[in-house]
Amino acid sequence: MNLSALTLQKLVMELQPALTRRLIRDAFLGKHHDLYFDLSDAEFLLLSACPGQSRIAFSPPPPEESRTRLSWIDRYVSKAGIVSIAHWPHERVIELVIHKKDRLGGTSQSRLICEMIGRYTNVILVD
Repeated sequence: MNLSALTLQKLVMELQPALTRRLIRDAFLGKHHDLYFDLSDAEFLLLSACPGQSRIAFSPPPPEESRTRLSWIDRYVSKAGIVSIAHWPHERVIELVIHKKDRLGGTSQSRLICEMIGRYTNVILVD
């Protein structure tokens, strides 16, 4: 499904109150193109870069056997707080700003840029 810029703008308006100031307890890859954020006991946020069906939505938890842990996810995303979610005007891009405390007590800010462009969908982490 190809999402228009207007559809993404409305989606971000719905997700903003639910995601702003939330803690990402855990993050992992599901299937080949799916990134899951564990927000609480029963809430998972799915960022899917699947070429045929890109989406960002709340989702049920994936099966345990399909979860993949990666070091960059642990370093930048796990146990981080979502500061904001925004839509780039007139584009099919959603940006999540996350903050994480490092081992020395400092904070680092990262951005997850989700380009929802049909089969060319990307989820990009920018430090």
